[in-house]
Amino acid sequence: MPGRSKKATPARRRGATPRPTPAAAPKRPSPSAPLADAIVEGCPDAILVTGPDGRVARANAAAAGLFA
Repeated sequence: MPGRSKKATPARRRGATPRPTPAAAPKRPSPSAPLADAIVEGCPDAILVTGPDGRVARANAAAAGLFA
């Protein structure tokens, strides 16, 4: 926009260090977790759930049969 400063925000400046993230709080299971588990286990299709690191965190019986 005309008339506005084009200063970069601290997060976008070259060489700026990112702010440290707070320690992650322990995750509590959500109230819908048992329902989600039942849906995944009851599905005839292979379902794999991966974590942020790409490792398989969960697999249903169809996936276990497919990849075993």
